[in-house]
Amino acid sequence: MPSRGCLALESLLARDPASVRPEREETVTCRARDLDGLLVAFLDELIYLFASRSSSSAFEVAVEEGAPEGPSLRARAFGERFDPSRHEATVEPKGATMTALRVVPSEAAAS
Repeated sequence: MPSRGCLALESLLARDPASVRPEREETVTCRARDLDGLLVAFLDELIYLFASRSSSSAFEVAVEEGAPEGPSLRARAFGERFDPSRHEATVEPKGATMTALRVVPSEAAAS
């Protein structure tokens, strides 16, 4: 779920995500009441990361569910500073929203 969101977001930030070198590593953590909120919080963190420090092209994401305070996410993002001479920008999102968002676990989506 979150890794697909990462790929979708990255394709908006840089036309060719493969052009981003994994030179830096950033850790992203967030928590929300539910999986929908967790995805929005995670995408917002990635947007902030891109705007403030670097472009990311590879992600390792782990979601933990079952805590009374809601699901949490820990991710490692790999990338480099955005370089307009090598990275063709498309759009710069300002934030993720809940509009028409619904997270469906993989098992349910397959049936």
